[in-house]
Amino acid sequence: MCRWFDRSHATSLYVPQRPFKVLGRFYVWFRISTIASSEDFMLKNNAKVKRSQADLRAALIEQVDLLLGYCEHVDRGESAFAKPMATSVRVLLHQSPSSHSILHQLGLRSGRYFSMAPPLNPHNILSECNLVSMRIGATDSRFLPVLHPPWSMPKRVPFPEWWTRPVAKAQDKRTMSRMDIVRAVTDMDGGAHVDPGFTEIYARFRSGEFLGWRLLREDQASTWLSSPQYSCIRTIAHELLLSLQKYSPWCFSREYTFPTEAA
Repeated sequence: MCRWFDRSHATSLYVPQRPFKVLGRFYVWFRISTIASSEDFMLKNNAKVKRSQADLRAALIEQVDLLLGYCEHVDRGESAFAKPMATSVRVLLHQSPSSHSILHQLGLRSGRYFSMAPPLNPHNILSECNLVSMRIGATDSRFLPVLHPPWSMPKRVPFPEWWTRPVAKAQDKRTMSRMDIVRAVTDMDGGAHVDPGFTEIYARFRSGEFLGWRLLREDQASTWLSSPQYSCIRTIAHELLLSLQKYSPWCFSREYTFPTEAA
């Protein structure tokens, strides 16, 4: 018997007990390494061409036009359009090392933004979400966006406060900001991605448990009043469009119209 392939005598590290399996693993490693190296080479050798200011301005006009269209759909009762609406808001506003806001690139993201929502009441022991109102009916109960402030003119607040200040609070004092809601709808709930799961806080928010408002009907079990995220996104888009309309009216290719009263 050839001792090279006799497993009972294979004591050296250099004697392969399963030569074909070893070769197979080497091939897989080699292929993965080659693909990864090729991708790195392509990224390094395909430098991006910087957009001109004119191109960025055209992109802003396009995104505002998309946002106007999504608002029209949602105002007609097609709530699913709040998901791409959230994505447009994210494209316009969200700035991170891997995500570049159009408004930031144009130097337009800072400033003061219209706010339909008064600050949360720190003395209120109940849940709150000032981006929405409620309509309770015998057969139809739902959340509505706040398109008209409770005072005569909407207030304006600096962008960092507007974007990150809590606008929704649960009874356990956990909170969500405009940024939290927009990113959750975009990154997890179908705006840009459909994740296999949600964060615990967003799962509670979209189910209605976060706000804790229940519907009680005769001879029926109580249920959560769910899906406040759609009306929240519509309110946020409304505030953003009003702010752009005041400070950058050139980015509107058509007039922004919205219901004079909650539909």
